Amino acid sequence: MLELLQILSFPTALLALLVAAYTDRRVENRHKATDELDWEAVAALTGDVGGVKRAIQKVKNSINGMERGEGIEHQAMQLLMQQQQANPPANNSNNGYSGG
Repeated sequence: MLELLQILSFPTALLALLVAAYTDRRVENRHKATDELDWEAVAALTGDVGGVKRAIQKVKNSINGMERGEGIEHQAMQLLMQQQQANPPANNSNNGYSGG
């Protein structure tokens, strides 16, 4: 039984060594790729992207408000016209003049 465990542990250890070497190589490649990167420029670009996203969101909200506002205005005008038809204004004989 002990011999079987020893035989199985060798491929497992070899696999662990290969995975570690592969991971080390990937980390080294990532480090080389970002070594000469200007992090201040990246930070500035990240801020610019955030500003553009906020501007786009404001424009979308404005467009949505305009689309929604037309329906509400139309409904309000219809309601006002219905109220005026149901209750016509009183006919004043003073021709718009008030007072003495």
